[in-house]
Amino acid sequence: MFAAALKSALEPGTGNKFVVVLNVVLLALFGVITLTIWSGIEDSVHMYVFLFLAFGLTLSINWFIVEARSLAAEGKLDLGSSDPKAKEALQKTD
Repeated sequence: MFAAALKSALEPGTGNKFVVVLNVVLLALFGVITLTIWSGIEDSVHMYVFLFLAFGLTLSINWFIVEARSLAAEGKLDLGSSDPKAKEALQKTD
């Protein structure tokens, strides 16, 4: 499973496996920060800021992926398609 996730991470674009692994890693980050705050090891404002930043990072990454896939479905974005007609339609026009 790790090898497939690594292979997916090294290929162009965002595969479904990479997105799942990314979300699991970010969920683990939430867990670590939340447990740190809850346990009282570090109960400063900095941890709440880190939690807020991690939440914003997760939202922005997932929003970007959703938008890129919707643009690709509409044909406005080429995510590595080898279809010559699609590439021709996306050529820059002057």
